[in-house]
Amino acid sequence: QLQQQAETLAQKSIQATANASEMAYTESYYHTAFEIQRGIGVGWTLQGINKPLIEKVLSRPWTVDNQTFTARCWTDKTKLVETVNQELTRMLATGEAPDKAIAAISKRFNVSKQNAGRVVMTESAYFSSAAQKDCFNELGVEKYRIIGTLDTKTCNICGDMDGKVFKMSEYSPGSTAPLFHPRCRCTIAPYHEDMEGLGTRFARDVKTGKGYQVPSNTTYEQWKAMQDAKYGASTVDRER
Repeated sequence: QLQQQAETLAQKSIQATANASEMAYTESYYHTAFEIQRGIGVGWTLQGINKPLIEKVLSRPWTVDNQTFTARCWTDKTKLVETVNQELTRMLATGEAPDKAIAAISKRFNVSKQNAGRVVMTESAYFSSAAQKDCFNELGVEKYRIIGTLDTKTCNICGDMDGKVFKMSEYSPGSTAPLFHPRCRCTIAPYHEDMEGLGTRFARDVKTGKGYQVPSNTTYEQWKAMQDAKYGASTVDRER
């Protein structure tokens, strides 16, 4: 019965995450096309995405361990069932009160819940980024720029990558494109030399937390230097 219940929960988790990932990919793809065409000021038709294409993208392993989310769900399910069986068996064999078994099982469930949350956030962000890449290719974009977040939560990895420009042929998640780590907030934007410096980007003050605009070509390191000059050296590092 434990096995059956765990499999039911795992299947629901897989389906829910698949639905979320599909939605993330679809919305990111069309929203990317809309923003690019609006920015250029010219609209044109493009090929719509279909169900087989989405399923192909979702089923492709992309993490370091070369596992899909589905495979990890089944692995977590097996570990969970083993933990419950071990704790119940130990409790019955030793005659201990159920409190210890309950605490151990609850701890395992909480860990699994936290891991699931991290994986869902990371997978959704990855598929959103994958949709951007596919849309860029469809629209003939040749180069892209890494866009980090100008606030105190940005890590050194994302801070260093912010503003770097790569060819679409060099796109590789984890090295030249997001995601660089779990819960990564980086994204990409089309890059054209003749549009360098146009527009603005959002930043957040390290002390007040209020948002403000900076030139679009301002990098994380430049923003950090401005904040340090305003509030004192290494302010951003201390906040982070």
